[in-house]
Amino acid sequence: MQYNSPLPSTIPIPPVILLRVECHDNRPRLNNSTFSEFNIVARGPTVPITRQTFDDCLSWKKAPTPFIPFTSKWEKAMRKRQTLIEDGKERVVIVAIWAKDLRNVYDAYDVARWLDYKENSPDSRRQPTAHLDEYLVLGGIQADEYRVLAIFDGCREKNVPLRVPGLQGLASIPDAFLTNTPGESTVQKLEYEIYANTGITGSSEQLLYLAVFIMGVFGN
Repeated sequence: MQYNSPLPSTIPIPPVILLRVECHDNRPRLNNSTFSEFNIVARGPTVPITRQTFDDCLSWKKAPTPFIPFTSKWEKAMRKRQTLIEDGKERVVIVAIWAKDLRNVYDAYDVARWLDYKENSPDSRRQPTAHLDEYLVLGGIQADEYRVLAIFDGCREKNVPLRVPGLQGLASIPDAFLTNTPGESTVQKLEYEIYANTGITGSSEQLLYLAVFIMGVFGN
């Protein structure tokens, strides 16, 4: 695909769970939080959608764009979280959102190919496979959509059992979330967090999908 072709299309059905790693560091130069009055907002929500803004976002150029990057893979989010912590950043969190029926989502891998990124590029951010399982949400997510399911924080991670109807396994989860969230079992803690953020209770669709994504049932 060439960059002079029409702009990429949004995807009709995004993954039901999307994950974003953010640094809520008190040091402004390190903070990349997208939260504003409980809304999730891109750095440049009114910036036009162009080839340049797609490239700025995927190449991590320090320029405002109308896109917010997410991943659909828990393991990938956990790796990025660990990298940020090892780089000295503080208050690194994973934000899990409910993306079922979410509109204006781009597949970042398709965008990278449209930008004519090459695997032999010396810039790893301009290699298409660097953007597999990555998605770009246009503009942001309003608080009244109640899509934020959970925010996972902690400096370390802990392997814990996780069980939902018909499925059980081990999951690696940031430790502060496990320590600070009410509930005896991991699934009870997830259930509490979903309720606190959305008002949804019990063995909901959101709880089931979040649990299986954390366990990596859909692959990592």
